Amino acid sequence: MTSGWVIYGRFAALAIAVTALLAALGLLPTRRLAGDEAVGALLAGCAIGLAASLAGAVPVLLARGVETGQATPIAMMAMSVRLVLVIALGLIAAGSGLWAPKPLLVWVVISHAGLLIPDSLLSIKVLAQREPAED
Repeated sequence: MTSGWVIYGRFAALAIAVTALLAALGLLPTRRLAGDEAVGALLAGCAIGLAASLAGAVPVLLARGVETGQATPIAMMAMSVRLVLVIALGLIAAGSGLWAPKPLLVWVVISHAGLLIPDSLLSIKVLAQREPAED
């Protein structure tokens, strides 16, 4: 079985790549719609989505090889961790005054949605693996 650190590293690399792609694709529209000062909000929003995604992967990896009935609650816990972190960090960042709140929150939502793909792939891959029962 592949090491948890290797799986997490691959997941983190994919999540970072998806985040970078989202930021690159959104750079020109964000500048055009909200101005140059919104670029910082774009980067901060993407960083918040990435941080929540990386944290949400931890419960999944800790539950490697669980019984079939335990996979769904663990996947739900991972989604809850991501959602709570995205909301909390997004609200803290929006209230900090460091970034324009509207573009920041838009990019928190976009990055959160975009990162659902690698998050789901990780959950499916890890929670679908079953270790053989010991006799």
